[in-house]
Amino acid sequence: MPWISSSKKKRCLASFQQVATYENFVRHLEQNPPDVVLVASTLNQWNTKKIFPICHATSKTMSIIVINGLDDMRKAVEWMKAGADDYLTTEEHDRLPDMVSGREEERIELPSHLNGSDNTIKFYQSVLDSMPLQIGVYDPDGRYCYVNMAAVKSSEMRQWLIGKTDFDYCRERNVSMTIAEQRQGAINRCITERTTVEFEESFPTHHEGNRYLTRFLSPVFDHAGSVVHVAGFSIDITESRRLEAQLQYAQKLESLGILAGGIAHDFNNLLTVMLGHAELIKAQMSPDSSLYDNVQRIIRSSHRAAGLCQQMLAYAGKGKLVTKPCPLNTMLTDIREFLEVSVSKYVHLKYRPSSASPVIDGDADQLHQVVINLVTNASEAIGDQEGTVAISTGAMQCDEEYLRNTYVDDELPEGQYAYIEIADNGSGMDEADRQVLFDPFYTTKFLGRGLGLAAVLGIVRSHRGAITIDSEPKKGSTIRVLFPAIEWDDFTDEDKWNPEPSWHASGTVLVVDDEESMLVMTQLMMKKIGFTVLTAMDGLEAVEVFSKHCKDIVLVLLDITMPRLNGDDAFWELRKIQDDIPILLLSGYGEQILSRQLFEAGRADFIHKPYSMADLIGKMQALLA
Repeated sequence: MPWISSSKKKRCLASFQQVATYENFVRHLEQNPPDVVLVASTLNQWNTKKIFPICHATSKTMSIIVINGLDDMRKAVEWMKAGADDYLTTEEHDRLPDMVSGREEERIELPSHLNGSDNTIKFYQSVLDSMPLQIGVYDPDGRYCYVNMAAVKSSEMRQWLIGKTDFDYCRERNVSMTIAEQRQGAINRCITERTTVEFEESFPTHHEGNRYLTRFLSPVFDHAGSVVHVAGFSIDITESRRLEAQLQYAQKLESLGILAGGIAHDFNNLLTVMLGHAELIKAQMSPDSSLYDNVQRIIRSSHRAAGLCQQMLAYAGKGKLVTKPCPLNTMLTDIREFLEVSVSKYVHLKYRPSSASPVIDGDADQLHQVVINLVTNASEAIGDQEGTVAISTGAMQCDEEYLRNTYVDDELPEGQYAYIEIADNGSGMDEADRQVLFDPFYTTKFLGRGLGLAAVLGIVRSHRGAITIDSEPKKGSTIRVLFPAIEWDDFTDEDKWNPEPSWHASGTVLVVDDEESMLVMTQLMMKKIGFTVLTAMDGLEAVEVFSKHCKDIVLVLLDITMPRLNGDDAFWELRKIQDDIPILLLSGYGEQILSRQLFEAGRADFIHKPYSMADLIGKMQALLA
């Protein structure tokens, strides 16, 4: 027979109750869980070991002591493995009080205010409700037994959910049943495989869009080894998903930027050759020639193609950025004629310049590209219908909150900003279009490159500016581009170097470029001016040629991007041989790729490809003066 100790004082054998049947034993355990169970090793009607998991399931602190008539160590080990806490022979009955009281003193006592099952339950519920993790407990059929406050904030909903399944929850919330099916499948796996199951879930919300969760479900075993519950918790990974998407987007832009920069560099080399040869032909022709206008068109088209390359370089972050005080009203006047021919014949342009004529520190050529792209885009949004595109300038005070909600959130400082605003009454855009508007190669046109607005974004970012968009389908669009405003009283451009149109020079020039067509074209230009020309295909060859002819060479034209030894390193090798040799650096990229030390070394300058013969002569005259 088992005896049950129900002592509630400091643990000793204060009272016992004997039970003779299995049913009575189980009833006593449920109604008044004891502290200690004494069980005989042999019972007539039921297996002694059968009660061990029942006792442990009732209370993890309950002690089980087996009493046997024989001092059999092998039997003692067998009972202990089966789940008993101690073993006692009938001859050792005098040890029983010490054994019981000693075991009871080892129990961990809850604080006094938690004594009693109700207080204990409330304590653990408050602990679970205070945790930021979403916690829920299921029974083996997938019904909720408990959910904490992080999982369901409404107490009414939590109360309603107890005893319900995820299918009931999804039906109540009008959520896709796919979520319930995924959860129930994970519960079944958890029970069948008796292991923790992990899965990700996308859960829709009314105000925050989709929330992304990582869920973990773990089996809860009783002492018999059966799964009696499934405990789960969820971690909200929405923010990490957002950051991951931003990182992937940045990596995509970086990869496309490298591609765009490389293509633009190679195109600039080709355009330099085309433009150079066209100007050489033009120089030998009479203005009265029937072919003179054709050559002029080739030159103009080459400059426009160079502008497209500048867009790609701006997107790649390698564009040539030459800033100076730029009045926005003056800038619009400069490109007004070009804008008129860039829009559809059905579109009317309206100019609304600010009376204050706001000024920014910017690169006029790149700002022209911004306005041209936006106006062209607005015209295409209107299509073949009558419409209006209004171009305005102005200034405004922007605080951090306003700037944070723009399309260029680069932690811009609050302050006075000048803006150019392009408004149309075209087709407009929905939220989906606005989100991807500045993505490279994105276009809503049947035919198009999709690089225009991506280049706009790159140019605006390089000027530490911002972009706002107000647009709805069938209601048109208003795009405002903001730049930090500056105070400037004198809008007169600095005096530019005006090269002599018929300049003739003498001496030897070393031209270094890895593109053979570039070498040939530049060699023809130099000979026309009057120079003797030496050439080299890379930096190492340039150093070799220069070391042999340094006494004759008066100027070096040095490309930056070359194999074996690049222009930057070749520059210093040439200066080691002759420290005052004038060097004109050439590149299809912007001059920001060059180290500052190159210009601090003196008698060095930079020209961007493609360049005209007049620009090249101007740079050479300045270096040789």
